[in-house]
Amino acid sequence: EENKRFDTFHGHLKYVLESNNNETCTFKLELNDYADWTVEEFKAKKTGLKVDSITKRNARDIGKDEDSLPENTDNFDEGRPPMRRLKRQTVYTSFDWRSKYVVSSVKDQKQCGSCYAFATTAVLESLYARKWGSNYLTNFSPQEIVDCSTSYGNYGCNGGNYRPCLNYLSAKGNKITTLSSYPYVGYQKVCQTSSSSSAYLGSIQAWQIPTGDEKTMASALVNYGPLWVALYASSQQFMFYKSGVLSVSSCPNSVYSKDYSKTMKEFSQGQYNY
Repeated sequence: EENKRFDTFHGHLKYVLESNNNETCTFKLELNDYADWTVEEFKAKKTGLKVDSITKRNARDIGKDEDSLPENTDNFDEGRPPMRRLKRQTVYTSFDWRSKYVVSSVKDQKQCGSCYAFATTAVLESLYARKWGSNYLTNFSPQEIVDCSTSYGNYGCNGGNYRPCLNYLSAKGNKITTLSSYPYVGYQKVCQTSSSSSAYLGSIQAWQIPTGDEKTMASALVNYGPLWVALYASSQQFMFYKSGVLSVSSCPNSVYSKDYSKTMKEFSQGQYNY
């Protein structure tokens, strides 16, 4: 086992050095805690997005009809215009929700495929703070999502998607527990929300942006808030990313290949920060 780990480490070290010595690369890599993990282990322990059949169908349909965007129940913020108007709104050359104090701190999902839960709670935290004011920025509980949403289509530490998360929260009256009352542990437990303090989110509506439509994505980010996004993360570039603009020519761009979800909160001249 030790020799196997050393060989894996050596292979990653060689890859990082070769990449950083390539003057055409727009990003830098560095070894980290995953240096003796295989890419397969990284995918199993640190990703977790499950692309469901509805998302796959919507991705096909949206490509045919740009106005077929509304997807879920009621509007989280009823004063905002529908997504189909976004293409006619002004798009900034740069925008960062962190400067508005409505983005919570970076968190660690540990060795649990719960990225979907963290991305969902992060978006809801920002929307909640936007609705009530930055003084109300509250950390919500990804652990609740991991533990309690399996009957709605998620798989605990084996992955999930935003749709089952929202369906679960809707079924319990659009309330979500706080992180302080339901701490994250990095593995699935028995659902236990009865004694946890919670926040009322209001009714929620979600839209799916056409795949690859960066103008609509930027406009949605500015006009609605941080976004729940899906991407392909099972690569050495993503495992060891340090800085710069990660541009991978061979990166799979199909909705079927997405395996990781994050929150997008900032962009600048076509460069997006997650």
